[in-house]
Amino acid sequence: MPDYRKKNVRRASKKTKSRVKDIEMKKKHSEKEETPEGEGGRLRVVKGNKKKRQAVTRAILITVSVVAAVIILASVLLPTGIGDFITGVKYSLSSGEYPVALVGADSLLSQKQGSLIYTLTDTNLEVYSLGGKKALSSAHGFSNPVMKTSPTRAVVYEQGGKGIKIYGAEKLIFSKNYEDNIISAGLSRSGAYAVATTSKDFASKVTVYSKNSKMLFEWSSSVEIVSDVALSPTGNKLAVSVFSSQNGQYISKVYIFGFDSATPLHTTEYKGSLIYSLSTQSNSGIFAVYNGGMDFISWGKYKESKFTTDYEVRMQRGTNSICALASSRSNDKKDTKITAFSSGGKQLFEINWKQSITDFAVMGDKILILSDTSVYLLDKNGNVLKKGDAGFGGVSVQAVSTEKAVVVTDNSLISVELTAIK
Repeated sequence: MPDYRKKNVRRASKKTKSRVKDIEMKKKHSEKEETPEGEGGRLRVVKGNKKKRQAVTRAILITVSVVAAVIILASVLLPTGIGDFITGVKYSLSSGEYPVALVGADSLLSQKQGSLIYTLTDTNLEVYSLGGKKALSSAHGFSNPVMKTSPTRAVVYEQGGKGIKIYGAEKLIFSKNYEDNIISAGLSRSGAYAVATTSKDFASKVTVYSKNSKMLFEWSSSVEIVSDVALSPTGNKLAVSVFSSQNGQYISKVYIFGFDSATPLHTTEYKGSLIYSLSTQSNSGIFAVYNGGMDFISWGKYKESKFTTDYEVRMQRGTNSICALASSRSNDKKDTKITAFSSGGKQLFEINWKQSITDFAVMGDKILILSDTSVYLLDKNGNVLKKGDAGFGGVSVQAVSTEKAVVVTDNSLISVELTAIK
């Protein structure tokens, strides 16, 4: 009998069988993952939807963050917030029809701010766009009203009385009656405002408020009387002009204050002069207009530049980039000089005007003059470029473009076309 040996056959253990099954399962899963999309590849579809949802969520979060950042930035950079900015844009694109009838018998003062013209009459504050669209008509109720404007607001107060009102372009924002008589008031670009009043205990007092009418600062003078007040664009510095009498001579001063001390940060003195007004048309500083000229004082380092004249100072006009002063010979009102300055107080040019002048406006390096029944457009050398017919009764003029001007009469706004001089 042949001798047969047993074959060396290893039988698979339970553990080995389990490992084989695991390998087979992994193969099946990997085959499913490699299956092209559209042939039952479910895992790829699920992952794609998840990524898509994540991308959409990220886009929404980024958009919300950008919008929030824009709103915050606008609140900081824009004069009184994004709401007033939108209002300004709306009226810059709107138009109505000229002539516009104003409420009241007499137009007292008119000021242009951006795309709006604020006009104070004996009974109302009237606000219109350059295109003639009405934004506001509100009765102020004052017998001796005075108006000052900022890029987005206007303050109207009763000089020598007790009432004050602050307006936006479209509505009354705030009103108050003081116990003491109001001397002057001022507005900042940020919406903060200052009010100078008489006082029972002092010669005069100045109070500064935030745009929400919260008191920020108060200063009182026991001897000097306040003539005017002004605020820096951000509303964190106050300029006050005061006067007193020494040995029969007027002594005027301009103080600049921070809000943490009653001690001035800067003082400028004028002997023998009375300060008529403090202009804040320039964002860089203030122009102090007095009977001998006009000085510029910067808000930052309090640098000064002085302009003096032998002529009689009549009116000051300007924009954020240029301030101009009109002065005439005291014995000849038809001999007028208009001197223009940069926003930093540097003299730019001077023109001579040999006719009567009712009002004037600044438009870049050009001057617009209302004289009798005509409007003239002059270049910086005094050459007449264009002329328009304003009719009778014009009291002030506002520049719209080199082609058009708006003239304010006692009870209306009229549009004047400017045509080239041949």
